[in-house]
Amino acid sequence: MKEAPSGQSPYLVSDPVSSAQDSAFDALERTLRHSGPPGAFEQLIEHLDKAGDYHSLLDALLLKARYDLNPPREDMVDVTDKSPE
Repeated sequence: MKEAPSGQSPYLVSDPVSSAQDSAFDALERTLRHSGPPGAFEQLIEHLDKAGDYHSLLDALLLKARYDLNPPREDMVDVTDKSPE
């Protein structure tokens, strides 16, 4: 959201780039909850490839490779669990 220029009454304007990023993150979070990390990695990789963000694409591919080589153990804490402790 953007703020009004100085001297004008405050207002908020939707920032299309920010909104697109928010919706991409929301979609990624939904995929993570429904399909787990493998599905989220695939969606992230596809999104970054289409966006042409090749530096981040390489990071995502490396992260996926690390996960594939050593998936988290069952006794580890689930960071997606939002239940109060």
